Amino acid sequence: MNAFLKGFVSMFDWICPRTVDEQLQDLYDDMDWGKYKNPNVDNWVKIDHTKVVHVWICPDDECDGKMYVYPWFYENKGTPVCPNCDHDLTYISTEINNG
Repeated sequence: MNAFLKGFVSMFDWICPRTVDEQLQDLYDDMDWGKYKNPNVDNWVKIDHTKVVHVWICPDDECDGKMYVYPWFYENKGTPVCPNCDHDLTYISTEINNG
């Protein structure tokens, strides 16, 4: 979305608020993907997969559903579903337990 349209859309957010999905799509569209295409994996460190969780939230603005899932969750279950309203959840972040 170009800058003019972003400003135009944001002027009218108070009339028709955008959903979480729309806001996340804008962030995705604005990312500089050039720096992510070929990561230098020589600098990466392997970590125990039990120390990593992925954080997911419900896209429904009226629901406060949130889940923390281990990486192996997707193999058997696919995309997490909100325990409160049964919507597919939206990925937010990955967190590492440093303890």
